[in-house]
Amino acid sequence: MPGTVALALATLLCLLPAVARAAGADESGTRTVVIVFEPHAAAVSQRLRQEIEAMGFEVELMPEGAEAWSLETLAVTSRAIAAIRVKPLEAGGVEMTVLDRATGKTVHRELARVSSTDPAGEELVATRTVELFRASLMELGADHPPRGDVRAPEPIAAGVRHDAERELRQRSGVLTLAAGPAALLMPGWQPAAQFWFQVAWLAQSGVGLSASVLSPFSAARLDEAEGSVELFATTYRLGLIWDSVARGAAISGRVSAGWALTTLSFRGSASSPYVGVQADRVAGAPWLSIAGRVRLTSHIAILAELSGLWSLPRETVRFAGHEVGDFARPACLAALGPELSWP
Repeated sequence: MPGTVALALATLLCLLPAVARAAGADESGTRTVVIVFEPHAAAVSQRLRQEIEAMGFEVELMPEGAEAWSLETLAVTSRAIAAIRVKPLEAGGVEMTVLDRATGKTVHRELARVSSTDPAGEELVATRTVELFRASLMELGADHPPRGDVRAPEPIAAGVRHDAERELRQRSGVLTLAAGPAALLMPGWQPAAQFWFQVAWLAQSGVGLSASVLSPFSAARLDEAEGSVELFATTYRLGLIWDSVARGAAISGRVSAGWALTTLSFRGSASSPYVGVQADRVAGAPWLSIAGRVRLTSHIAILAELSGLWSLPRETVRFAGHEVGDFARPACLAALGPELSWP
């Protein structure tokens, strides 16, 4: 019998490391997040649950008991990767605390003059709590190994790294490319069809730079009794942009202004007894534009732009010695097309 007991004890001692590793492996792959709430904050906890589940986690709701356990104790007991407490303050407002075992951090935020029982307040509290949780997880995308006592599941860690890389790229600005048909409109002239191409860079503040080219598909035409003239105009523009876009906004507005350089090619056809001439000129012009942008996906939008030009110096068209028209005094350019953005 003593030999049998000794053998059993030896076997148990041999198995203990394997059991410990198995328990650790089970905990290291957990997706569980514990949300602790007071009974009158149940609605906001449900809204918060939806947001966190959308991030790929499993949520366990836990009403605050008579004895307030620490978040660390609750997280360890529940084998959770994180524990969150949403608590109304006696002086008004809401207190949010996030314990993140994957990064080893506890972060805290208070929202004053917000009620967790008001529908608008519920949405705000849930949004700010998720932001707090995301900010804590961002450390998983850092160069150094996580400092927490559990390891986040790889899909969660990969998603966090992707978000961190995207945020870093967005801090350096957004590059956009747009192209599509355009029309050149001037008083007295028949409209001309053009091709519009634009590249722009926007900082996070919404201020940026743009460069665009409008090249002719067809000529603008001016007809008088003495004959007619066709104008082929290619416009090169540089300018500054202010964009009202907020990250993720579906609709935004844009204002741009700058300087344009236009190459003009006039081709005259005269009625008898007059003689037609050809001329090539270069004109400069300040320009101003307004644009509207409708986002279709995170990287694709539709951009509509309306621009005004005023030629400097004046470029006049004459028939038989008298003035019959001007180039871009004023001119309007209307453009529409898809816009691609990175990142």
